Formats: sequence, C-alpha cells, structure tokens
Amino acid sequence: MKLLKWMKSHWFISILLVLLVTGITYKTTRPDAPPEILTETVSRSTLLQTVDVTGEIKSIDTVDLAFNRTGQVDGVFVTEGDIVGIGSLLANLDISSLFANPAHSTETLRRAEELLASTTNGVSSSFFGESTSIVSADSITHTTEIALENAREDLVQAKVVQGTTITESETTLVKAENDLAQTQATQAEDSRQIKEDFPGILQGNIVAIRTALSDADEILGITNTLANDDFEYFLSLTNYQTLITAENAYNSAIRNLASTEETAFNLNPESDYASIDAAQIIIVDLLDKTAKTLLYTLQALDATTIDSAAFTFADLAAKKTLIDTARNNIRTEQDSLESQIQLRRSSDVSQTSVLTAKQDAVEAARQALAKTKAQQTLNVTTAEAALATAEANLRKNIASSYETITSEDTIRRDAELRSPINGIVTSVDINPGEFATAGTTLVTIESVEGGFEIKANIPEADIAKIRISQPADIQLDAYSSDLSFPAQVSFINPAEKLIEGVVFYEVTLFFTALENLPILKPGMTTDITILTAEMNDVISVSQRAILSRDGDRYVRLKEGEEIITNDLQAIRVTAIHEQQALIIYT
Repeated sequence: MKLLKWMKSHWFISILLVLLVTGITYKTTRPDAPPEILTETVSRSTLLQTVDVTGEIKSIDTVDLAFNRTGQVDGVFVTEGDIVGIGSLLANLDISSLFANPAHSTETLRRAEELLASTTNGVSSSFFGESTSIVSADSITHTTEIALENAREDLVQAKVVQGTTITESETTLVKAENDLAQTQATQAEDSRQIKEDFPGILQGNIVAIRTALSDADEILGITNTLANDDFEYFLSLTNYQTLITAENAYNSAIRNLASTEETAFNLNPESDYASIDAAQIIIVDLLDKTAKTLLYTLQALDATTIDSAAFTFADLAAKKTLIDTARNNIRTEQDSLESQIQLRRSSDVSQTSVLTAKQDAVEAARQALAKTKAQQTLNVTTAEAALATAEANLRKNIASSYETITSEDTIRRDAELRSPINGIVTSVDINPGEFATAGTTLVTIESVEGGFEIKANIPEADIAKIRISQPADIQLDAYSSDLSFPAQVSFINPAEKLIEGVVFYEVTLFFTALENLPILKPGMTTDITILTAEMNDVISVSQRAILSRDGDRYVRLKEGEEIITNDLQAIRVTAIHEQQALIIYT
C-alpha cells in the first residue's frame, strides 16, 4: 500500500522507471542483429608501377666564361640570378697601369719599325736613344754574343748527343732481341703445358660419361635390366614416346663408349695434337649424346605416374635428383673441355700476336738505330750551319723583341668579360680586387632561349626499374598542380651519387610536347612520376579485401546470404574469378 501511494504521488518518476525496465528487458531478450557486410565485385583494370621523385629544370645550353689575360679584377657587374643579354658587360680587369703613357707606346712601336727597316743596311746606334724602353744597343750586342756562344755550345752538345743516342739505340736493339728470344722460349713452354693437360681432361670426360650413362640406365633398365623393376610399369605412363626417345638416345651413346674410352686412355702427355684432336672430336660428340640421354630420361620421369607403395613420390623425386646431378656433372665436363679448347685457341692467337709484336719491336729497333745515326749526323751538320749564320740571327732577335708589343684595343678586349648569349647568370666566382687567372671559369650563364631538360636523383632501390625512353609525367611547382606535361627518360648516369651518405643515380628527362610548355626557367623544381611497368586487363581487387594466413594470401566470398569462411573453402588470390563478390568488411 505504501508503494502504491508513493507511485501515485510521484507519477512522473514512476513512468520513467517503467520505460527503463521495459528497455532493459527488450535489449536482453531480442535476437542479435546480423553484422554489417560490405563487398566489392572483382573486375578487370590496368595496373601501373611508377617511381615518384622530385627534380630540377636545367638549361641545355650553358656557357662558362673566363678572362683571356691574367690580372686584378676591377669590377663585377652581375650576381647569380641576373638576366643578361648578348654583349652585356659582366666584369673587367684593372688595366690602368698598362696605359699610363699611351703616346709612349705608339712612339715605341714607330721606333721599332724604323729599327727593323734599318737592318738591311746595318744597325745604327742612333736608333737606341735613352728614351726607348724596348731595347738598347748594348742589349742587342749582348744578345748577339749570347747567340754566337750558344751556337758553339750547341755544336759541342750535338756531337755528345750523337754518341749518347746511338749507344741508347743500340742498347734498345739488344734488349728487343733478348725479349724476342725469351718470348719464344716462354711460348714453347706454355704450349707444351696446354698439350700435356689435354689427356687428363679427356679421360675425366670419359669417366663422367660412363657414370652418367650408368645413372640413366638405373631408370631405363637397358644394360641393367633389373634396375627399374620396381617402377617399370609406371615409367612414362602418361607419354610413352618420351621413354622410347630416351632409350634410343642411351643406345646411341653407349654404342661407341668402349672404343672411345680406349682411345682416351691411350693418350699420354707425350701424345701429339693429331691424336688429341681425333679423341677430342669423338668425346665432344659423346658428351653431347650423353647430355641428350639425361635430358630425355628426365622427361621420361616427368611423364611417370605414382601408383604403388613400392615406388613413392619420394622415390620419383630421388630419381629426378639423380639425373639432375648427372646432367650438372656432364655440363661441368663439357665446360671443362670447352675451356681447354678455347685456352688452346686463345693461346695460339695470343702467342702469334705477342711473337709478331716482339719481332716488330726488333725490326723497329733496327730501323730506329739507323734513323738515329742519320738524325744525329744531320743535327751536327745543322749545328755547324747555325754557328756560321749567327750574324743573320741578329735580325731575327730584333724582330722577336718587338713581337711583344700588343695593341691597346686587344688589351682592352681581353680585360673585359662579356656575355655571348641571352641567359641567366647561375654562378659568379670572383669579387672586385681579387686576382683572376686567364682561362679560369669565373661566370656561368645558362641560356633562356634554348631547350630545357629535367635532372632527377633516383634512389638505389628504384634505379633498376628505370629504362631509357620510359614515359614520365611532370608537374611544376611554379604552376597549378592540375597541369602536367609529358616527358621521357633520355639518359641514366651509370655513376653513383652520394647524397648525405645515401646512394642515388642521376637521370635526365626531356619534355615530349614542347608546344604546350609554359614559360620555363632554370632551377624550377618539379614533381616527376616515371611509368616503369604497366599490366592491362588484369583481374584486380582492393588491398583491404586480401587477408593473409600462414604465408598464403586469400579472400572471403559471399554467396547469397552465406559467408564462406571455412578454412577448407578459403579461396586463394590466384583462383579469383571476374564478377565474384568479395567481402571487404564485416
């Protein structure tokens, strides 16, 4: 009564309690809802394999610039990234000290020309005033004296060299003759050793052939008719022709084995090449027949069924292993014999080549000796003539003294560094006040009018996938990611490239649709996707539909309302068929 009275006074709470009890009762007694199942249909599609890397735009045309003369840099007028045109002044040298007195340079050149013109009638001291900075009368006289003395010394030296060089040439000839004799002796010994090795190799071939044919007979049961009693009925049951072929090959090989064996074991280190060659020909043929016998015997085993406790799968495998081992042994013997044959051939060729070279060296040494004698005689005659003409050399000395005078315009051109192309400055390796050496690259310019290429560094793990002419897709960071441009692999640098201790290989690509390219600049970064493999019209499923168990990959099938999950009915990936429904989530 108290409970009823309380519920009447608290009717709202009572209703909530009734609803709560009802909900709990329904939750605990209702049947479980079926799990949600998501599936996908097996279909055919195209699978692509790609390598994704980043790269950089490079100009194909690059110019390295350097001064034609050495000097101190006066000014540098560009920095990296500047755009320059043809003829733009990039840097210059300080040449102010060279033109402190331009009028004096002109006067010096005029006086030099007058001096050279006067040599026809003799040299006059009036042409060597104190103001002339090029040459003086004393220096010309001293030069002439030096030339005369040098001519005398040259004659003495020529006679000394004559005796020395002839002696050296004679020594060279003696050495060449000794080398030829030593080579002939060495070649004779090498040939003897090669010939002595042949009998042992051929006899080893015969032993291997007999062993291999014996192994084959354990399967075929021809010579030893009891060898295959346990499995003769099952042998080649699925293809009896293989057994017939194997037996024919065996009979062909065994037919001449005894006579060939006798021929081989009659050989010894003293046998001549005629006997060795005769044995070699028949043993090569017998090795080939034995190899065929083993191959056909293995095929006969492949056509053999297993239906007896007396001949199990393990027994069949053991027989196959026996024949495989015999085949490997025969291949080894064939390779050994072929190596010895090639050694003989290459030795003959090499010996002929070396012997010819040594003979040529002797002949060359003889000719060199004769030439040396003639040349040294000529040198002595020339030195004597030079001594007699020392006076004429005075004019030559004067002329050479004035060849050092260079025009002011040439000096100014050599002191300026100008751009030969329209382009962008990519490197500046000099500053004002520094010393520049002629021929050393100081500024590099890349063309903005020529073609462009893409350079990319491919990781070592992916480089084996890359091939010349593979297509690629290029996206430029400077433009929308929706834009892509076709390209192609044009070069793979075989040299490795270490970047932070990791091996990469540099690959070059070029654009294949130039008419659709936007404005490009050297140094732009790119995202590159290289297509390395493509499989068309293949059955494919999503990765999340594939499960793994004990190293096998499999999927689950939904047939009607039933999910096939029994281990014995699990479908391997290799057995998936088109249009099947695969479970991807439960």
